[in-house]
Amino acid sequence: MASKQAQAVREMYLSWAAAGGEESDDEAWGDLTAEPRGVDYLETDAGGVPAMMAGRAPEADDAIRRLAEWVRPRLGLT
Repeated sequence: MASKQAQAVREMYLSWAAAGGEESDDEAWGDLTAEPRGVDYLETDAGGVPAMMAGRAPEADDAIRRLAEWVRPRLGLT
């Protein structure tokens, strides 16, 4: 048996199929998902292509710091 979440996705796709195969509601995914916590983003234009720019998240800052600490000596940048 499918989970409640999988069933909700199935029902969303079935509603799109009933509407002729077109996604009838651009916000339909918002009914099934939540905004990520701790992440800021900005919808922008990247040379004529819609894009999203991720903002600051404390977890990402820490991961980037640890990666930089690991990479620097290996590249001779200490």
